[in-house]
Amino acid sequence: MGRGGLGQDVDAMTAATNRVDLWVARLNDPRWLAGVDRLDSEEVGRAGRFRTHELRGRYVASHVALRTVLADYEGLPPGSMRFDRTCLLCGHAGHGRPRLVGGGVEFNLSHGGELCVIAVSKEPVGADVEALGRRFPAERLVRRTTTDREWDALHRLAGEPRHQAFLELWCRKEAYVKGIGTGITVPFGDIEVGSDDDGPAPVIDRRPGGASGWQVASRVLEGHVCATATVGPFELDLRWT
Repeated sequence: MGRGGLGQDVDAMTAATNRVDLWVARLNDPRWLAGVDRLDSEEVGRAGRFRTHELRGRYVASHVALRTVLADYEGLPPGSMRFDRTCLLCGHAGHGRPRLVGGGVEFNLSHGGELCVIAVSKEPVGADVEALGRRFPAERLVRRTTTDREWDALHRLAGEPRHQAFLELWCRKEAYVKGIGTGITVPFGDIEVGSDDDGPAPVIDRRPGGASGWQVASRVLEGHVCATATVGPFELDLRWT
């Protein structure tokens, strides 16, 4: 076990196994707000720019949880790690997929509803979480963000099953675009994410020059959908902290 204090064994990420550890944490866990001293000056500054106490607390909780998880993989004190947020696509210093300065495991963070998720892997990885209680979007947005096959599948459903199916699609696509480092600037209608009933499913990116070889998996947990994506095939290990 490393220095984060999770109280769980963390196996090393080896070249032999492509595994994603998907950590799930409750944002209202008092451990996270009590660990604000683990954040660096940039994170403290970002937290201070949120307009409400609730949003500020959610940011602090998710980033303290992130540092706590990563510390156990890297064997470092949580407050000692530094992040590089340079975008690998445009070179901008502020909006890239975060990486550890000096190298280390790959990771990605997301929070939504009452949970945050932290994906950890040896390969570039993305993660997303959405609360199932979110209002269903307008039909024109649903159509614009789904492929023809996904749209047809949604129209075979109604009510709550349709709502959940769409959120799973959205969550899986967002995990993928976060993993490849583009964010939601990518047209979701050009990306097909399939179903992972039998394990992680391949991502089909129909854009010219789109990434290949990625897979995505999702799970429903306590009224939330969470998803992770990485270069496949991979094994998903779901862990609570």
